[in-house]
Amino acid sequence: MDKIDREIIELLRDDARISFKDLGERVSLIIAQVLMLACSLLFFWGSWQQMQINISFPSPVTGLSMGWFYGVGVLFGLSAAVIHLYEIIRLARGKEIHLSDSSKLEAHL
Repeated sequence: MDKIDREIIELLRDDARISFKDLGERVSLIIAQVLMLACSLLFFWGSWQQMQINISFPSPVTGLSMGWFYGVGVLFGLSAAVIHLYEIIRLARGKEIHLSDSSKLEAHL
């Protein structure tokens, strides 16, 4: 046996291979991020339209333009879309994304 064969056997023994499970998990995470990106963009677009419609109407309580209220939705939609794009790029490059630790949540329940 030559050196390459021994290295391959050692890698297989150490379970250092890419399995279909890892690939399937990565693809499902990318699909989930794309769906969340679509929702964020839809939220942005709807808030943008509402902001343009209501920019000239004052709030009955504060007197400020109602466009400010919908402007927060525009800010949220854009920032969420940027985060989802970042996570999609990380997944496509083979890096891990930042998943929340559910054990911390369960400790508070």
